[in-house]
Amino acid sequence: STLFPYTTLFRSTIMVADLDKLVDFYTNVLGLYEDLRFGDSWAEMVTKGITIGLHPKKPGAHPAPEHNHVSIGFEVQDIRRTAKELEAKGVQLHFQENEVNILAFFKDPDGTHLYLTQVR
Repeated sequence: STLFPYTTLFRSTIMVADLDKLVDFYTNVLGLYEDLRFGDSWAEMVTKGITIGLHPKKPGAHPAPEHNHVSIGFEVQDIRRTAKELEAKGVQLHFQENEVNILAFFKDPDGTHLYLTQVR
C-alpha cells in the first residue's frame, strides 16, 4: 500500500507578502479563480486540477523561508498564445526549448517562480 492515496488534485501553499495583490495577479493575470477566502489570512486560487493556497507572511506565525523556493508549472496547449496573453498583462517571460517541451518562465509579484510548459 502507498502512504498517500492517488489523487488528481495538486495543492500548494505560497507564503505571500500582500494577499490582495497576489489574489489579483492569480485571478486577473493567470485566470485562476478565488474559490475560498478567510479574510486577510488565507485565499485558495483554483483551476482544473490545481489549488494554490496563498498565506500571508507574518513574522513568527509560520517557519517560512525568507525566499520562496518553489516553482509551479502550468501545462498549456498553445504556449505562444498563452504567453502573448500574459505579456499583454505586463508579465515578462523567458523561453527555453528542448526536444521534449517548450517552457516559458516568469514570476508572480512576490517573486515566486512560475512557468508554462507545452509538450512537443
